Amino acid sequence: MISSLELMNFKCYRKMQLPFGRLTVFSGKNAVGKSTALQALLFVRQFALGDVVRKSASVNGELVSFGVVDDLVNAYAPRDGAQLGIRVLTDETSLCADVCLVRNRARAGNTARATLDV
Repeated sequence: MISSLELMNFKCYRKMQLPFGRLTVFSGKNAVGKSTALQALLFVRQFALGDVVRKSASVNGELVSFGVVDDLVNAYAPRDGAQLGIRVLTDETSLCADVCLVRNRARAGNTARATLDV
């Protein structure tokens, strides 16, 4: 079971830890980040579609598509060298999945790959 989701400079979140329980409900006003939290979970899930856990994946995949990297970085994060991260912690396996975005300079920032450290 997922115990928490930590987001850093990811879309509307500057730094946030979201604890999970046996039943977690996202509720709130429009544009407060409910869908963004779910997108982060789906993005991490794109690394393990099927039986294979990949070390890299596109930010535009089967489950979620973000467009360009700059759309993922929090508006208040520094533009030069901003670190963006998604961390999923689980109870059973003590799995810590960190996702860091790497810009693809060859394509002028229109696409990016993300790496998964387990």
